[in-house]
Amino acid sequence: MKAMLEFTLPDEHGEYMKAVHAGHAWSVLTEVSFLLRAHYKHGADAEETLKSIQEEINDTQEAMWQ
Repeated sequence: MKAMLEFTLPDEHGEYMKAVHAGHAWSVLTEVSFLLRAHYKHGADAEETLKSIQEEINDTQEAMWQ
C-alpha cells in the first residue's frame, strides 16, 4: 500500500510543514506522556514537569515553521 500527499506550494506551506514534521510531533506527544507519568507515579516536581512540557511544545512548534 502506498499513500501520497500533494500540496500546492506556497499556498499550502503551513499544511506541508505540519505533514513533514508529524513524526517529530508524535514523538513529542510520547515524551509529554512520559513526563506526566513520572509526575503522577513518582511525584516529580509539578513546576519542572510543566516547564519540560512547555519546552517540548515550543521546540516542536519552532521546528514546524523552519
